[in-house]
Amino acid sequence: MNTDTIAYNEPYILPGESLKSGKIRRIPISKTYNENRFILYPNPAGNYMIVEYTLKSGTHPGSFVLLYDNTGKIVKRIALQNTHDYLVVLLKGLPNGVYICKFVVGNKILEAQKLVINQ
Repeated sequence: MNTDTIAYNEPYILPGESLKSGKIRRIPISKTYNENRFILYPNPAGNYMIVEYTLKSGTHPGSFVLLYDNTGKIVKRIALQNTHDYLVVLLKGLPNGVYICKFVVGNKILEAQKLVINQ
């Protein structure tokens, strides 16, 4: 004997054949960013480093990342193509040590971070 129970089935509606479409239409999203942001990881790095960046909207071309060794020589130059992205940079062939990674936007150094390479 059941007491205080109710049997209830939730109705559901499936789309009809006329509502289905074989094509997927992608809508481009234009996102604006209010600030520049740069993240460099892992640190210490081994065979690679990941550069995650967001460039402020309206930033003109000429954005890149420079990697300097301890003598001040540029060992890598990475161009930034998009407004927001992450890049995997191979470090194979670079000796272990401390490097400086500078983020340059429009010929101005916005930020510099220390990177330790330990392969």
